[in-house]
Amino acid sequence: MNLTRDTKLELIKPLLYQEEVDGLVYKEILPVGRNAVYLEKRRPRRINVYEDIHPEHINGYLMHFETVDVSVGHLVAVKDRNGWNCYITFTSDNELFEFFKVREG
Repeated sequence: MNLTRDTKLELIKPLLYQEEVDGLVYKEILPVGRNAVYLEKRRPRRINVYEDIHPEHINGYLMHFETVDVSVGHLVAVKDRNGWNCYITFTSDNELFEFFKVREG
């Protein structure tokens, strides 16, 4: 299936979302039926760690590299229980459609 920006999706399998903010780890299980929106297909690219990544996201692993390769993936925004978007990248079509279906209407 060819997805375009703003294609409406629906979560069909519970999904763990995890994010680190100011040293605290935020985890939430996003339940079945949650609304989502397809944002973009990300292309493989090389990024400069200290120029292209926000300093709070440069962890102990990344700090040892000047550049890193970012793989292809599908970026999706899923609403959490507070109505905020959780941004998740899926590495393949199969992985994306394991968790989502295109919403009708």
